[in-house]
Amino acid sequence: MAAEYEADAWLVLPGAAPVKGRAAIADALRVLARSVTNVKLTSTSVLRLGPDVMVENGVATLQPGTSQKVETSNYQVVWHRTRKDGWKILRDVVSPR
Repeated sequence: MAAEYEADAWLVLPGAAPVKGRAAIADALRVLARSVTNVKLTSTSVLRLGPDVMVENGVATLQPGTSQKVETSNYQVVWHRTRKDGWKILRDVVSPR
């Protein structure tokens, strides 16, 4: 999943400092993957801001560990298109609902 992020991307998760850079984002996603199950991302809107930038808003649902409780968050992703790599995530911000 971290390969979808630009090298200098930011990931902002609720209650945590921003994670900066693809390697650090990969580490954060590995930690997150160990603590959640049944992740679902639902895009609710995409707004193209120019030929190489778009913003996606959506809802993320997940189950922490073996809990039956489902947590829901909003997310906003800024996508950037590069000549070399195509569309990559530049900023990924998650906020609790």
